Amino acid sequence: MTRPDYDFVQSTFRFFIVLGQRPGEVIRLAVWQILLYAALVGLIFAAYWPLFTILITAAAEGSEPSEQAVLASLGAIWLGASISLVGGVLLALMIQAAWLRLLTHGRTKRGIPVRLGADEARLFGVNLVFVIFNAVGWGVAALVVSVLTAGAVIGAEYDPAAVLVASPLIAIAFLLALLAAVFLMLRFAAAPAMTVNTGRFALFGSFGATRRIWGWMLLSYLGVIAMAMLGATIVSIVQTVAFLFAFSDLIGMAGALEAMDPGDVFTEVATNPFVLAALFVSFLLQILFQVFIDGAWHGVGAYAALRHSGQAPTDAPITAPAASVGDAPGEG
Repeated sequence: MTRPDYDFVQSTFRFFIVLGQRPGEVIRLAVWQILLYAALVGLIFAAYWPLFTILITAAAEGSEPSEQAVLASLGAIWLGASISLVGGVLLALMIQAAWLRLLTHGRTKRGIPVRLGADEARLFGVNLVFVIFNAVGWGVAALVVSVLTAGAVIGAEYDPAAVLVASPLIAIAFLLALLAAVFLMLRFAAAPAMTVNTGRFALFGSFGATRRIWGWMLLSYLGVIAMAMLGATIVSIVQTVAFLFAFSDLIGMAGALEAMDPGDVFTEVATNPFVLAALFVSFLLQILFQVFIDGAWHGVGAYAALRHSGQAPTDAPITAPAASVGDAPGEG
């Protein structure tokens, strides 16, 4: 099957193209993502609340928490940690699958767009393999660098020039490990999207989907990273301004706050409407930014999966860079 040339615009801006074509679906999924993240944060906060209560009470009394109180809060700590880990993994899988369904199939599930099903189970397997590959790969790289470093230290005891020889070798080993990791991540980048698009576990099928285009995919991911850095800067500035306005209201209450007990100070700050507004704005912006990151990052792999299956859109208003600078590089 003849595949179309790699379309840099369709790949890099896949999320924004889908947003323009199906704004209702994107907004509905984004709203549910915000609600589910808020619910998870609320559950974690509720689980840790007994521990917070102990710490606030101890601060109000000007003493350290008792060992009995800390031991009594271990259940809350384990519950909060369990919700964070299990809930975080499940929510991440559901959100990833929902975005990939939208970016590949062009639709989401009716009603609640996120769910736990076969797609999520297969994605768990794909992501688990990624985690194992990362652990093994970086473990081997760390071992090699450690051996070279230990050899340089031992050799320096006999010949100081050994450090001059080993230092470049250590740097080269680290660079090679980094380049190998980037190359493998690019070759596996289409696996999650292919798994959702085909309805089957498609880990190594990604090698076929990314063949001869992984260089262009790298450029697409760099474009997404550049947009993410710009977005993160804007979000950070807005959040900082929001909290400056919030705490400017508390500055006028500094004298009154100094006369209060620590517990009352915490309550006053936590219930201040300006602080609550700043927290809400900060949380909302952070989640919206996460929505953008999820959609834009998955869009590159989704385009590669669609291109491999012959479903890639070809009606982009701007053609791929290959049309103006020559044929795409023939990697791998």
